[in-house]
Amino acid sequence: MLPDADGFSVIEEVKKRNIKSGILIISAKDSLNDKIRGLNYGADDYLTKPFHLTKIKTKILRNHFHFYFNSPHCIFA
Repeated sequence: MLPDADGFSVIEEVKKRNIKSGILIISAKDSLNDKIRGLNYGADDYLTKPFHLTKIKTKILRNHFHFYFNSPHCIFA
């Protein structure tokens, strides 16, 4: 949980500002509906806790190379 907003509102703001960035959701919510909602909001991937550090490293590197030419930013929500 974020202190002042939820991850979905962060994604909406990123999209509204037309920020070109990869979005990886890291959440304890692991239901299929939560994952689909996050991806439909515009996240590039959805990772549930707990997870192995190798898995997140792989996902970040994959997203980094995918968005390398579009933006130097990586947003976690």
